Amino acid sequence: MRLTDDSAHMDDAVDYCGPATLVIEGEEFETRVRLRGFFQPIDGTYRWHGRTDSGTRSLARFGRDRASGAIRTAHGQAAVIIDEIDLWGRYRLRGSGRPPFPPAGPPHDRD
Repeated sequence: MRLTDDSAHMDDAVDYCGPATLVIEGEEFETRVRLRGFFQPIDGTYRWHGRTDSGTRSLARFGRDRASGAIRTAHGQAAVIIDEIDLWGRYRLRGSGRPPFPPAGPPHDRD
């Protein structure tokens, strides 16, 4: 299942595109995110990653340092690591385990 509330930016590689709240050091930052995830069969972990939109300027005070926090969407909450900023001012997000969006489907069993 692919979720989006922004059909102009729909992409088959995106599992969630929409509003989110990042919580870092107890402070909340509203943003929009594009996230995708995948199951890693070798270690049995679901990993997800994505980026904020370029309008998340309020995160700049954390500099280029990695920050840990939480991300909330209408579908759930998860621990997140906020990583590097790209040339367009978007922050990379990553996490593992239950994502803040419904996963696209169950992992496939392989013999």
